[in-house]
Amino acid sequence: MKKIFTLMTLLFCLMVFASAQNNATVNQTGNDNHANQEQHGDLNNAHINQSADNNHAAQLQNGYHNEVAIAQTGNNNLAEQEQDGRYNDASIAQTGSNNSAFQSQERRRNEALIEQTGSHNDAEQWQYGLRNSASATQTGELNDAFLNQDGEDNVAAITQTGDSNDANQRQDGDNNMASTVQTGYRNHSYQWQDGNDNMSSTTQSGNRNTSLQDQDGNNNHATVTQIGEYNLASQDQNGNNNQAVVEQDGYRNHGDQDQVGTSNEAHIHQVGSRNSADQMQWGSYNEASATQSGYRNETDAIQVGSYNYARQEQAGERNEAEIIQDGNRNRGVQLQTGDNNEATIEQDGYRNRARQVQNGDDNLARIEQEGTHNIARQRQNGDDNEASILQDGLRNYARQRQNGNNNQIETLQIGNDNISTHLQNGNGNHQNVNQIGDNNVAHVVQTP
Repeated sequence: MKKIFTLMTLLFCLMVFASAQNNATVNQTGNDNHANQEQHGDLNNAHINQSADNNHAAQLQNGYHNEVAIAQTGNNNLAEQEQDGRYNDASIAQTGSNNSAFQSQERRRNEALIEQTGSHNDAEQWQYGLRNSASATQTGELNDAFLNQDGEDNVAAITQTGDSNDANQRQDGDNNMASTVQTGYRNHSYQWQDGNDNMSSTTQSGNRNTSLQDQDGNNNHATVTQIGEYNLASQDQNGNNNQAVVEQDGYRNHGDQDQVGTSNEAHIHQVGSRNSADQMQWGSYNEASATQSGYRNETDAIQVGSYNYARQEQAGERNEAEIIQDGNRNRGVQLQTGDNNEATIEQDGYRNRARQVQNGDDNLARIEQEGTHNIARQRQNGDDNEASILQDGLRNYARQRQNGNNNQIETLQIGNDNISTHLQNGNGNHQNVNQIGDNNVAHVVQTP
């Protein structure tokens, strides 16, 4: 009986020893440093290294096989870590003064990293779920980074170099990826992801740029690249498999993309200052692109339906271009070179085609098409020209060309299979053609 009692006592001691194998270390060099460590569970590791003066570090662990580490080099830094779960890993490295960092991890196998170099930087990371990865690197002063992950296998990274930059990332779902890189002063980036397999990327180089990315759905991709100052980019994706890209190089450019549906694509490329581009897509497999070079150019594209295509290019100053498409498989292209040109395309129906080219200044062009398989083309070379085409029906065709100044053309076709072609060479020409019915043909040439 005595041997049995001795054996049971030994086993109990071994169990107590095994359940208490947490490890905590503190190394302090300097004055007025504070370290607090609290561990509940098994096989947790916690490390604090403090150099210099008046640093504060706190670690709280619940669970087992968790790892936390804090390294503080400088003065007046604050770091806090909380873990509740298993196999989580968190580390904070602070070099400088008056930096603040916080990490919270719940559930299993999450990884978090904060690196701060400089002063008065603030970083905060929240992870709830499985196998999430988060990193924040701050170099400079007064940078702010916030990250929240709720789900599985999400990846988020923030890199800030400069002063007073702000980055906010929120992920709710699985397999999402978010990246923000900021270089400069007072840049702002906001990324929200709700769903699975989404990707968002923001790169900012300069001062006071703002990027807004909101994804609700699955497998959406959003990219923003900003170089310069005061540029604004906004991307809102609601659906699946959408793609949006904004590239800005200059001053006070504005790009706005709104996608609702499936497999839509939108691209904006801006070089210059105060250019504006808006793209709205509601449906599936629509494609829109805008390229702007110059000053105060404006483009708008609205697509409702499926497989519509809109392309607009502007080079110059104060040009305006708009494409509105309601239906399926419509195609619109507008190219402007010069100043103060205006171009509009409106399409309602199926497989309509429209193209407008303006080279010069103060030209006005408009195409309206309703129906199916209509085709309209206009080209203006010169200044102060006006051209318009209105087609309602099936398989109508209109082509107009102006070479010179102060020319005017108006074409109206209502019916089916009508054809109208016009050419103006010189200055001050006027044409007006109306065709109502079917299979009408009109050809007009004006030359000096």
